[in-house]
Amino acid sequence: MKYCSLITANKNGRIVFKLVCEDNNLCDFFDAWSYDLSMKFSSNTVKVYSYSVASFLDYTLAISYIYNGLTSSLIIKALESYESYLVFGVDSSFDIASEVAYIIKPTKLSSSSVEVNLAAVNKFIESSDNFSTSLKILEESGVVNSSLATYSPLAKSGGNIVPFQVRNKIKEKSWLAGCIAGDVRKIKRNKAISIKGKSSTVIFSNSSGGDDKTFPYDKAVELMNAATNLRDKLLWILLATTGCRISEALTVLIDDINFEDREIYIISPNERRDVLSDYLSETELNKISHKGRTTRKTYLIRPFDLMFWETLVSYMNDYYKKGASHRFLLQKKDGKPFVNSYKSAYESFQKAALLVTGVKYSPHSLRHLYGYYLKNWIPNSNGGWGLTLDQVRDCMGHSSVESTRRYAREDEVKLASILKYGGKLQDKERYSSVSEKKSEISNELSEGMK
Repeated sequence: MKYCSLITANKNGRIVFKLVCEDNNLCDFFDAWSYDLSMKFSSNTVKVYSYSVASFLDYTLAISYIYNGLTSSLIIKALESYESYLVFGVDSSFDIASEVAYIIKPTKLSSSSVEVNLAAVNKFIESSDNFSTSLKILEESGVVNSSLATYSPLAKSGGNIVPFQVRNKIKEKSWLAGCIAGDVRKIKRNKAISIKGKSSTVIFSNSSGGDDKTFPYDKAVELMNAATNLRDKLLWILLATTGCRISEALTVLIDDINFEDREIYIISPNERRDVLSDYLSETELNKISHKGRTTRKTYLIRPFDLMFWETLVSYMNDYYKKGASHRFLLQKKDGKPFVNSYKSAYESFQKAALLVTGVKYSPHSLRHLYGYYLKNWIPNSNGGWGLTLDQVRDCMGHSSVESTRRYAREDEVKLASILKYGGKLQDKERYSSVSEKKSEISNELSEGMK
C-alpha cells in the first residue's frame, strides 16, 4: 500500500517531480524542493533523489496512519529505524520499521543504494532546517505552540523561508513538525547493519578476467563485435578506449574529435550551453547528465584506440546521416541526437554483455576496465606494468585519488606474484605468471582485432 506517489512535470524547461498525497502543504514544499534540486543537479540525480525522498515520506505517512498522527518522539524513532527499514524490511529489529514494511512491502536495498537514499533524505531534511528559525518566530509571536508538534511546511520565496507566508500554520500529520519540535537534523548511517562493506581495492579475477564491477578484458572485443549496429559499437569502444562515462560519451560532438592527431576531447555541456542550444531545446539540454572532469583531453588505450578509428570510418560512411541539424557524434536511426538516450544505450549494452559473459554488466564496467588496465597492465617507464594512482587519476579526469581507487584496483594475480617474489620486478623469470597473463591478454585482444 502506498500513501504518496510522484508524477513527472516540466517547470521552466526542467524536469521536476511533483508529490501526490493528502497533505497539500507537504506536496507544495516537496515540489519547491524538487525544482530547487533541478537547478543544481542533473535530471537523473533529481529523479533518484525525488523517488528516494518520496519513499521516505511514504514511510512516515504510514507511521502517521498506524499511530493516528505524528509526534516528535515518533519522528525520532522513524528516523532512527529508517535505514533498518530499507535494509531488512519486515525482518527489521525495530518494531516501527517492521510494521510499516508489512504494509508497504518495500524492496530491500543494497548498501550502495541505501547510501544514496539516505543522502537524498538528509538533503531534504537539511532544507527543512530553515524551519527552526521560522518556528521560533511563530512561537514568540504566539501563533503556534511547538508542544502540539503540528507545523506545516513553509512556502519558499526568493530562496528564503518567509515565516508569515504560511497557508495553514497548524497541520496534523506533518512529519516536518516532528523534525522541528524534536530538533532532528539528519539520519546517521548505522554501519553495523550495512549489507556489504566498501568495495575491495583488489580485483579477484574470475575465469573471464573480470569481477562484478570490471568488464572482463578478454571478452571486451567479443562484446564490441556483438553490437547490433555501428553506433552502439562505436559508443562501447569509445567508453573502453577513453574510460569516459557514458553520459560524457553521449555529449561528444564531431568537433571534439581531432582526426589528424587522433585525439578525443570531453567537454562539459555547462561550458557550451550556447552552442548546444542550437541543437537542443532547453528541456533537452537540462536533461543532460554530466558529472564533470578535471581534464578535457582523454588518453586512449590500445587496442581499443585502433578499433575506434576503424569503426568511426565505417560509422560515418554507413550509419551517420549527413546533413543532420546537430553536431553530436552519436545519432539515432532517424538522424536525431542520441544524447538523452541513456536508458536505450544502457539496455543495449546490458543485453550484449549478458550474451557474451552471462553477467548483467552496465556500461560503467568499461570505465572500471579502463582504470584497472592502466593500473596493472599498461607498460610504464620503469620497464614494468601499470601506472601510478596519480597518473591514472589524470587519465580518468578525477579530482581526487580517492575516486580513482575505486577503479584502479590491483590485480590479485599480479599482486600475489609481487609479494611472493619480493618485489624484484626486473627479474622477469620470477614473474612468469604476470608476464604470461599480460602476454595472453595482449594476444587475445590482438586476435580480436583481426
